[in-house]
Amino acid sequence: MDSSGEWRLTPAYDVTFAVGRNYTARHQMRIRDKVAGFTRGDLLQVAQEFSIRDAAEILERAEDAVGSWPRYAARTGVAADSIKAVGRSLATRGAELASI
Repeated sequence: MDSSGEWRLTPAYDVTFAVGRNYTARHQMRIRDKVAGFTRGDLLQVAQEFSIRDAAEILERAEDAVGSWPRYAARTGVAADSIKAVGRSLATRGAELASI
């Protein structure tokens, strides 16, 4: 957040795709004292605690962007097998978030 209260995307290393095993299978972050199993409610609660305006809209925009992964990836020359693998993982994570 900048001094005027506006939020913007963090550097790319914070939003790149994570793949690995065990604790490196996902990015290492903590939300509301959880390291996994985050819910939409958790994200909205953090947004409220930090006075983030329009949090639900921001989440919807992020979901739309993630849903457009195959189109964006293809436009930038990502290999088809990588597009599919990342897409499957993103769908799994999205289903986890939506189901809780």
